[in-house]
Amino acid sequence: MVASHFIGETDLLKSDESDNRATRTRYKRGALESALAQVETWDFALTKRKLSEPDYCGWSTERVNVAERDYKRFLALTKAVGQFPIVPSKDLDRFWHEHILDTRRYERDCFALFGAFMHHNPFYGMNGLEEEIEWKSAAFESNLIWQDAFGVDLYQSVDADSSQTVRHCRSHCIPSAATIAACNRPHCRGHCIP
Repeated sequence: MVASHFIGETDLLKSDESDNRATRTRYKRGALESALAQVETWDFALTKRKLSEPDYCGWSTERVNVAERDYKRFLALTKAVGQFPIVPSKDLDRFWHEHILDTRRYERDCFALFGAFMHHNPFYGMNGLEEEIEWKSAAFESNLIWQDAFGVDLYQSVDADSSQTVRHCRSHCIPSAATIAACNRPHCRGHCIP
């Protein structure tokens, strides 16, 4: 299955030249609710326990609970939007990695929800400036979709180290490959997400 957040689809993010804002990828509310109902039955107690172990990650109870909730939302929203690459937050991605490490369960869960295996490419956005811009655009669009679906910012974090989380440009600019490196607005200093 190619529903992973790391599959780049450059034609999925379109900009309206008149107001320079990204358009939202559509999803069916009924499909989201159905997928949420399915994943809500899944038990991640061992994953949460592992992430809470002091010698492993040492996450607080609040942090693992938020990560579990967001991971279930991520799976359901990925199902509802189809091929659009939802870019997860840092903690959500870590929770996803833990699910993947339970290989038999991950395979079974993917086939139950998606009808196919959902692959993960943790290196998307690292192969040059053009791919980085594509990844950042997908992250911006993912946040819009997440906000529409759940009413909160995808990239808010319980983690004190949210500096690694994707940041957004307050000007809502959609820079091209040529301009992103030169973006020096005081509020983003080149770290904007189109």
